[in-house]
Amino acid sequence: MSSRVRSAGRAALLLAACLLAYIPAFRAGFVFDDHALIETNRALQGPLWQIWTDRTGPDYWPLTWTAYWIEWRLWGTNPWPYHVVNAALHAAVAALFWRALLRLAMPGAWLAAILFALHPVAVESVAWIAELKNVLSGVFFMAAALAWLRHDETRSRRALLAATFLFLLACLAKVSVLMLPVVLAAVVLLRRGRLARRDVASLAPLLVVSFVAGLVNLWFQHHNALAQGWAPSRGLLERLGGAGWALAFYVRTAFLPVGLGFVHGPWPVAPGSPSFFLPLALVALVAVALVVGRDRWRWAKPVGAALGYQATMLLPVLGFVDMAYFRVGPVSQHLQYLALLGPMALVAALAMALRDHSTLVVPVSAAAVLALGVATFQRAAEFRDDETLWAAAARDAPTNAYAHAQLARLAEHRADAARARDQWARAAEAEVDPARQQVYRAWWLASQGRRGEAAGEALAATSGSMNPEVREDAAEVLVRIGRASDAIPVLAQLSGAAPANSSYAYALAKALWHDGRTEEAVNVLQAFRRDQPRQPEMEKALGIALALSGRTEEAKAVAASAAGVGAGDPRAAETLSRWLGTSPGPSRP
Repeated sequence: MSSRVRSAGRAALLLAACLLAYIPAFRAGFVFDDHALIETNRALQGPLWQIWTDRTGPDYWPLTWTAYWIEWRLWGTNPWPYHVVNAALHAAVAALFWRALLRLAMPGAWLAAILFALHPVAVESVAWIAELKNVLSGVFFMAAALAWLRHDETRSRRALLAATFLFLLACLAKVSVLMLPVVLAAVVLLRRGRLARRDVASLAPLLVVSFVAGLVNLWFQHHNALAQGWAPSRGLLERLGGAGWALAFYVRTAFLPVGLGFVHGPWPVAPGSPSFFLPLALVALVAVALVVGRDRWRWAKPVGAALGYQATMLLPVLGFVDMAYFRVGPVSQHLQYLALLGPMALVAALAMALRDHSTLVVPVSAAAVLALGVATFQRAAEFRDDETLWAAAARDAPTNAYAHAQLARLAEHRADAARARDQWARAAEAEVDPARQQVYRAWWLASQGRRGEAAGEALAATSGSMNPEVREDAAEVLVRIGRASDAIPVLAQLSGAAPANSSYAYALAKALWHDGRTEEAVNVLQAFRRDQPRQPEMEKALGIALALSGRTEEAKAVAASAAGVGAGDPRAAETLSRWLGTSPGPSRP
């Protein structure tokens, strides 16, 4: 059998293994932010150039948005093809990883690839449609690495140009790949023991791309995501200690993938405690031991290379720089997607080294691959729908208040008062931030009809916290218990500070509506639609508000615009009728 046939067979096996492991995801729907990013995102229905020039998003990932734009035109709101694309791209990352290890003459290249392909840590990046950015950027990251390694061996300018272009595409899909030049520099050091001038020149184009992409994304994070949200004030020592906990967590779950979850709770040790720095001390101790023992212990260099790669790729997400996601939890498995490659290469190399000394290596390796596949299959099933996802998240991370709050909101939407009450209580118990804890207590009290006490907790939260999300949630409680007049000043301040935030504008309109100020509510929705078009939930809210105010023709015009038809088209009336028939929920004023 020729080597090409064998290679094709192994690549096909990688793809088949991925598709088999992710079968439960193919039956899943949209979950969490999939709804806003894909299912109801009117920007995907607009011209492509707007995606590349938009400056209002939390990040600048136009290539990922372009992929969504294309997918929307192919299968619209049918979720399963999105899942299949994610799984196929994940298989492509594994295949390129395999080819890169072969080029580096690493033992166990294909075993490393199949371990990565079936590792349950990757589930969030594959089964969660919103994480297309991970697998898409991963394909270009690995392709860029392969092209640069080819250039390093042949000095081909065409290969260097290809590597630079592919790396640019990777950064335009997701900027967390920006550490590739550092990784390639480390490869050169391991191969030749030093960085020559020509090596620096070869890495320079990639370094420029990395630097510019990092600056652009920082601007988007701080001017959009973090400006509209809130980041707690953390000093350098707290960031360092937290980075130690995060790195230790990621290393542990890479080599021992148990205790995984969609979200994770706060660190078990408070930042002010001396023991908070124990993981950081352990990381430093291991690093020193690997450096000191690099010439004495045979495996010091491979272990150091694998863990060094993992730490390097994780550096942007360890908490030194604030990220919007840290409002959900301090770590997430999707943040270590490409960092997982290093540990898998090490495990495979170790297995190959032991193969000649034990007949158990092959069956143990096969069992490990099977166990990983089963774990991935089970975790992929958790993405079936929002209820399943957040129930599993709360089960796996009972100290994560965000998961309990999500379950409580889902229960509120289904009018399941008992479940909502229980989850609000759990959220309040798990929350460590005092102001947010007050909000969860307010929801819990409101669910029991104790409106006076709920109002007290909510008002205390609005006056005691500068966190916009806390203030918005507290205002929502006030509206729910009939105190909309107290919520309006809070929401007006939030909306004025972040006029592009649809959540604040909608909440303000809702509060005005419930306070009997219907004309002002309509004006808020109209002003937002004028300044921020193509937001379907806001158009829906405006159409409903106009219709309920007796302005039927204006409501039909809004519905016609949303449906992309003329005002006299029957589909406009059908759209408005469907809006008005929607059960009470977050879209109705």
